This record gives sequence, C-alpha cells and structure tokens, in this order.
Amino acid sequence: MQQSITQIVIILTLIFVCSYGQLSIVSRFRDRYRSFKNVKLVSTNTNNICVNCVNSTCNLPRGYCFIDNLCLQDGDARYMCLECNSSQNQFEWSYNPSCSVGNAYCSNPQFIAQHICNSSVINAFYEDFHNATVNLYNPKCSSLFCEPGFFYSTSVNNSNSISPTNMYSCCPGYFCPDGQICMIPCRDAAYCPSPLIPNNGFCLTNVDCPQNAPSQFNAFGCGGSSVEGFCQSGSYCPNSSTEISCQNLDSVYCPSGVTSPIDCPTGFTCQNGILDSDQIFNTAMAVVLVPFGILIGIRLIVNIGILQFVVKRYEHFTCCSLENSKRRKKTYVVNKKKTSDYFKKSTESFERKYNGFNIELENGRLDIPKWTKDNKGFTFCIESGQINGIMGQSGCGKTSLLYAIQGRKSLQKESTIIYNDTNTKNGHWHPLHTCLSDIVGYVPQEDVMHSDLTVFETVYFSACSRRLKDDRETIRNDVDFVLEKLSMTNQANTTTEKLSGGERKRVNIAMEIVACPKILLLDEPTSGLDTVICDKVFDLLNIIKQNQLCSVNIILIIHQPNYELFQQIDHLILLNPDCYLAYSGQRQHALTHLRHHVHFHEDSDEYQQIYKSMNECDCCIYALAHYPKEHAIENPLNITLKCQNPSIFNFKPTNRQSILMPIIYIIHRTCVQMFRRNYAIEAIYALAFFLLGLIIGRLFREKAQSCDIKSLPAIYFMISLGFGMATCISSQRLFGIEMVDKTFVRETRNSYHPIQYWLAKSFVDLIHLFLYPLLFLTMLYIEIIPRSTFLEYYSVLISMSFACSAIGQFVSVACQKTENSYLAATLIALISCLISGFNPTKSQSLHSLVYLSFSRHVQRQLFLFDTNKFVQNASTISLWNTQIDALTVTYSFEDNERSIGCLMAIGILMRLLTIVFLYGRSEYRSKFRFYLSKLFDFIGYQPR
Repeated sequence: MQQSITQIVIILTLIFVCSYGQLSIVSRFRDRYRSFKNVKLVSTNTNNICVNCVNSTCNLPRGYCFIDNLCLQDGDARYMCLECNSSQNQFEWSYNPSCSVGNAYCSNPQFIAQHICNSSVINAFYEDFHNATVNLYNPKCSSLFCEPGFFYSTSVNNSNSISPTNMYSCCPGYFCPDGQICMIPCRDAAYCPSPLIPNNGFCLTNVDCPQNAPSQFNAFGCGGSSVEGFCQSGSYCPNSSTEISCQNLDSVYCPSGVTSPIDCPTGFTCQNGILDSDQIFNTAMAVVLVPFGILIGIRLIVNIGILQFVVKRYEHFTCCSLENSKRRKKTYVVNKKKTSDYFKKSTESFERKYNGFNIELENGRLDIPKWTKDNKGFTFCIESGQINGIMGQSGCGKTSLLYAIQGRKSLQKESTIIYNDTNTKNGHWHPLHTCLSDIVGYVPQEDVMHSDLTVFETVYFSACSRRLKDDRETIRNDVDFVLEKLSMTNQANTTTEKLSGGERKRVNIAMEIVACPKILLLDEPTSGLDTVICDKVFDLLNIIKQNQLCSVNIILIIHQPNYELFQQIDHLILLNPDCYLAYSGQRQHALTHLRHHVHFHEDSDEYQQIYKSMNECDCCIYALAHYPKEHAIENPLNITLKCQNPSIFNFKPTNRQSILMPIIYIIHRTCVQMFRRNYAIEAIYALAFFLLGLIIGRLFREKAQSCDIKSLPAIYFMISLGFGMATCISSQRLFGIEMVDKTFVRETRNSYHPIQYWLAKSFVDLIHLFLYPLLFLTMLYIEIIPRSTFLEYYSVLISMSFACSAIGQFVSVACQKTENSYLAATLIALISCLISGFNPTKSQSLHSLVYLSFSRHVQRQLFLFDTNKFVQNASTISLWNTQIDALTVTYSFEDNERSIGCLMAIGILMRLLTIVFLYGRSEYRSKFRFYLSKLFDFIGYQPR
C-alpha cells in the first residue's frame, strides 16, 4: 500500500513539472506573438492562384511566390527578413537587405567590440552550448525579438528605441544563440556563414555535424549562424567566415573541422579533397590474405597426407629408374664419410689426444628422505674407459647419485666429489661448477626433445651447441654414424612427434653420444627397447668407451638386464634398499661378494634364487635386496684434495666463440621451428592480428570521422584491449612450449646459459614485435583514418607490443601449467585495461597502480598524437579545444608522465623477471642458480 502511494506521488509530481514547463514555453511564444502584433499578416491568396502548384511546377502570375507551401504576394510581411521578390525568383526566398548591418559594420573592430558578448558568456557557450542557452537566457528577450541568428543594435540607425528594426542578422564569422542580443566569435575550424539559406521552413547551415542540424525559423526568418558550426568535410575554412571547397585538389583531403587541407596519407588515394581507402584496402587484403591462404592450404594438404603420398610415389619411380651401379656408388660414398676420432675404437698401443676423467667420492651423502644419520655415505672410485653400472631397487638413490655425479645436485657439506684427469690430476671441480657442462653428458629417463624437429635436426642442433670447435661437416657425419648404429637412418627426416616410444628413446641416447662427452651418464637407457636394439646401444657404448680421442667414463643405471647385456658391464656399483653401498668393483666379483654377506637356509626360496639361478644378473638382484646395512662398505679412499668453489654467477666463457655460437645455434633452430615446421601456426597468428585490426576499424569507422572527438577514448580502449590481449597470449609460445616439454631444462643442463637462451629467443621474437603491430595497424588505420600519421600510431603499438609480449613471456615461465598461463595472461591484460578505463586517470587509491597499466599509457599517447593534429594552429583557439580540454582532465595532462617511456619500462621490468625465473627453473651449473631454485621451493613454487 505504501509503495503504491509513493508511485502515485511520483507520477503526479512528473505531471506537474511537465505541465509547468509547457505553460512556460507557451507563455514565452505568446509574449513574442503580442510583441509582433504591429506586423501585418497576409493570409494565403483567396483566389486560389497557387492551388495547383506543387514543387515549383506551375506558372504563377507576376507578383506572386509559392515558397514552402505558402502562396505569398510581393510585399507580404509575414517574415521580416525573408521576402517574396517575384521579379527575381517565384519559388525561392529573397533576403531583406535591411536586416543586415553589412560588411562595413561587420569588418569594423569598434562595432564588433560594442556588440560582442562578455567573456563569461562566450566561455559558457564554448564549454557547453545547450546548458548556456538555458542558464544564460537574457531576460530582455521577453519583450524583444531575440531570434536565433540575430543580434540587437542601436548604433546602426542611431535609435535607442526598443524596436524590431534594431534586430540584425549575425555577422559572418560569429554566431548568435537563442536568448542573446550579442554576438559570439566562432573559433578556428568552425564555419559561421551569414545569411543562412532558407528551405521548407528551416535555416540551412553548410555543415554536416549532428549538433548543427537545420533550425526552424520564426518571424524574422533566417539570419546569421545561431550555432558554432564545424567546417564541413570536403572543404576547409582558413577563417570562420570563409569556406573553400576542396574540389579539384589532389594529394590532400579535407575532413571536418580543418583550417587547411591535410596531406594524403601514404598509400591512400585523394581526389577532390576526399580520401579514398578502397585501393589500399584491396591491396592490403590481397597482399596479406593470399600468402596466408596458400600457407594454410599447404598445411592442410600435408596434414591430410596428399603431399607425402605424392613425394613417396615420386621417390619410388626415381629410385626404380636408377641403375644398380649408381645406387652402389651412392652407398659407397655414404660409407666413406669421415667421422671424428670419438667414434673410432682404439687399440691398446694408441695414444689418445685427451685423457679421461675418473670420479672419486668420499663420504658422498645424498639429500634424499631415506638417508639416515648412521649412513656414512658413498666412498668409491669410478674409472674411465669402461661401462659402469649402478643397480639397486627403486628408491635406493640411484638417480640422485647420478644427479650428484652430473653436477645437477649438490651433496651435503661433509661430502667430497672430485673429477680427476687420469694423468694430470687437475680436474677438481665443485659439483655445480660450469666446467662440467663441457665434459658430462646425461641421458634422462624421460625422452625430452623438440617435437617439431626431425630426428636428424634434433641430434644435430644438440651436437652443434656443445661442440663449438668442430666443423659442421664432421658433426653431420657423426650424426649419420650414430643414427646408423642405432638403426634410425630411415627415420632421420621424420619429426620426433611421430616416433614410437622406442625410437624416441634411441634419439634421446643419440643426442648425448653425438655431443662426445668424456663422462656419459645414462638413466635406464634400455627401458622400452627390445633385445636387438639394446645390443646395438651397448655395441655403440663399447666403441666410444675406449676411442681414439679419449677414454669415456660411462655410467648407467640399469634394471634387470638380460644376461648378455650384464656381461658387457665392466664395473658395478650396487646399492641396497636402505641406500647403503653394498658393492663397488668389477662385475665378475660382485656375486661372490654378495653371497659372502647374505646367508639363507638352503631350503628357502631366497637361497634358491641366489645360489641356484643360472642368470648371474638375477642372482645379484635377489642378493642385493637382502643385503644387510651393517655390512655396508666403509673403506674410504685416501683423498686429500678439496673442491674448488665457483663464483656466484659463473658465466665467463674462455673465448668469444663460446658466447656467440650457442646464441646463433638457438636462433637457427628457432627459425627452423617457426618457418619450416610451424609456418601454418605462425600464419594463423599473423592473420588473427590482421583481422583483429580490421574488425576494430570497422566498428569505429564512422565515429573516428565525426565532429565529436569524445568517441576517441572508446577507440583507444578497444585498441589497447584487443591488441594487448592478443599479444599477451601469442607471446607465450616463445618460452612456454619449451618449458612444458622440458627441453629448456635439458639444454641449459649441458648446452646454454639461460641468458644466452633468452637473448637468442628474444632476437627471433623481434619478428613478432614489429610484424604483429604492422599487420594490426594496417587495417585499423585504413578503416578509422586517424589524424595522426601511420608512424606515430605504429610507434605506440610497437611500444605496447614490447610491454605486452614481456607480460606474456613472464607468465609463461612463472605459471605451473599451460592453461593457467593463458588464463593469467588474459586476466592481466583485461585488468590492465579496466584499471585504465575509457578515460585513464590517476585518482584516489589507483594513483600508483595505474602506472602499471599499459592500457593507460597507450590511450594517453594516442590521444596526444591525435589531438595535436586536430588543432592545426597552436597559436589560436580552435573549435576542437573545448572537447580536448574536457578530456584532458581525465587524461592527466598536468603531470610529467612519459607514456612511451612507461611502456618501455614495463617491458624491461617484466623481461628482467622472466630472466630470473628462467635462471631459477633451469639446471645450469651455478651456485646462484642452485640457491635461487631453493628460494622458489621455499616460497612454495614448484617448477613444471
């Protein structure tokens, strides 16, 4: 009930307000009508002279006019300043010269000074025309004919009487709004003609802006301008009283509100002052869409398999047409390829070029949960030139021991590990020392490799990054040799993503063997391989362990090999389930040692497995499972040398080649991945930016050319949102893919420093940095045709691309999962735009936070560029100043902010954070990296 009463009261109040307003309007026009009672009105001709006239298609007798559906006679005083002059034209109004003060008065500065409005009225109408019309309505107009487009003067006829004869049309270059008896000067870029052209009861102005629509004339007819009109498009106005058509002008165009023609942008066509974008639009569409369509079509054909079928058929017919002698000759040439000495087995009397490395551990304590206080640690020596096997049950520390030998994991403080050159004894490095990268190769359990490279490319690029001093031809021959030994020659040109599990395992092994390490570590290399391939792997290991270049220390973790493979192991390291060292020595003595310490009743099953089995390997495994920890080996070696601690950030290569060459190889490999393997994906991303610019341009095509620049913030907001979000997402491919498949971790383990990796990838990303803004802006600029130049817009978009790509790259290395990184990048871009809004401000609590918004800086800089072009003459006051001043408040022009500099600062900051996370997530051998990774673990960050 109470709600109904409230609604009724509101309705009655609205009715009262509307009624009062209507009564006020009626009263106003009634006063005007009474003041005009001395004017004699002549009704429509009673003789029906004009009754059959329609749109000036009849013959009228002399002395009559048919205008605006009115039949008037010469001398008709219905309108004081518009008269029927049948001797000149019977179908158009004539202007009464007595209503104009003439050019003599309008060009007289003293006369203008007497009849111009005061500064407060002028500024009020400049700032808000509609509010000023209502709030500043002159009270004298209740008794005067204050018609729009007219001003009141007593100095023309020297009469001080209040009379309609003192009303004159507004002078050219001025406007006289409703309710004022004075004139207001029109500003630059405006056009205020006088007198106006009457038509169908309206006073037509020669402008095309919505706020300057034709106004209906009253008793005085049409005078001068009643509003400050824009200089219409297709013409320019050197001053507010002169309009010059741009017809017959080429190489320039004339949008609305210009004081001089604007040079035609590069690529556009300008004729008769009109800018035509059809030619450059069609050219851009053809140049971009045709290549993209061809690339995507080729990719589809490849995926379908048609191209592969054609290639195979071609190779089949070509091969069949060759003679057998040619095929034998080709095979002979392949076999004559010269490989490096690393893959040539040496004799006992052969003197090698380099010495091997023995590994000595004293009290090597691992950092694993099973490690107990009473465990004294591992103490043994692993000699080079032989195959050393580590065996034990799952969880006994085999992989952790391998990590410690590799230098990826630091031992406890009291532990000692030394890498001794077999002759000079000068290789005493800390486990995390960078020198180990040159001598250690590690084959992980997981088959980590680039899925978009072929088998040959995968092995070749891995070898090149680690054999910087060898020539490329020798490396290629070595790759071919290893692939042949592992039966992978037929799959050399197959991408790794199409390989089976066993084939990927062989590629995994080949990547490390071709690197020619002096210490080769293999974590379960035989898992997933059949017996034949296992034999081939061990044959290759037997070749390289005593090669002509150096003796190699081969250490492998192996689970229950067959008897033939077990016989090829030279040295065994056996760990019991409690992580105690059970045996370290020659393979042939291992079983005897285990049987000596493991005792069972002869009737037990364990005894049968240990003593009665025909497989020596199985006997060792069963005995090891029951090896008591009280019999663990504790005979430490006499090691007195101490390890050398590296510097915190040990990145001082010995020569310039070791700095530049890895960067070059990463650039080469990345280009192969982008433009040979993933060219269709690159084309789709580029096409997406192209179409995004087209869509945003189409949305704001009309608004960008309007007389109201208040629509510009919406355009800037959509540019920053659309392009920023797309860049944040697309830039994650640079590091994100290789973080997911762990190829980055493997490469930094032995090949690249994280900074080398970042520099190379960032260099390749320069293509995206400059290409994506170009594609986006091409269609956007063609559609909206902003006042600023293409290069100005391009500079802002490049700066935004620099900032947003850095955000995407950081998110890709910081997030744990790929889906999280894409979501985070999208949210960051969206939040950045929301913080800025349509009108970027720095108010209240967002004062500091808004500096981190790339959207704010983009919008602000684009606004600066555009508004500087709207005001063509900075020394005068332009019609655009009012709208610019209204937006300047929210764009914070009072500060000393540098938008381009802020965007660059955001990009640099995010890239520095990216480097930090890349360094922490890598496995580069450095104390600094080791403690940085520990810090990540402490704060709860777990790398992928």
